[in-house]
Amino acid sequence: MTRKLRYVSVFSGIEAVSCALDPDLWEPVAFSEIDPFPSAVLAHHYPDVPNLGDITKIDWTPYVGSVDAVFGGSPCQSFSIAGNREGLKGESGLMFEFIRCVRELGPRWFVWENVPGALSSENGHAFGQLLSEMAGGGVWLGVASIGRAVLRCGPTTRACVSCRKSWNHALRGSTF
Repeated sequence: MTRKLRYVSVFSGIEAVSCALDPDLWEPVAFSEIDPFPSAVLAHHYPDVPNLGDITKIDWTPYVGSVDAVFGGSPCQSFSIAGNREGLKGESGLMFEFIRCVRELGPRWFVWENVPGALSSENGHAFGQLLSEMAGGGVWLGVASIGRAVLRCGPTTRACVSCRKSWNHALRGSTF
């Protein structure tokens, strides 16, 4: 039997990532969620997985080298075209905590999910910042899911459409 792939989920909410991944292939290592209701849902469904709480206060050191992937969707309000478009100066600036998590943990992969407005926020500079920061982090494969489009950053960058089957296949070693 092969080892399960291990992951950290940040900005976890009620943990849609764990519902999308095949539990025979994936194992959550830790969550990061601060809202009381989603935290209660996490505690109920994943009693053995720690919720580390406020991402700005997490020391990732105990988890370094123990995760294959980081999944997260930082707050979208200030990226959204329906919002005030504050960009990284608003709540969406928590994207930098996602970057810190990925850079400190050093996983092989990351998946960052957000709204389509993330691509145009600050004239594209906010999304460019994410790509720039990750490019220097040595992560083998990164994915940014914007609405229904999935943008892949890696050895060969191309667009693709995600689904449970393709994600589980892709993150076990395929290059799409």
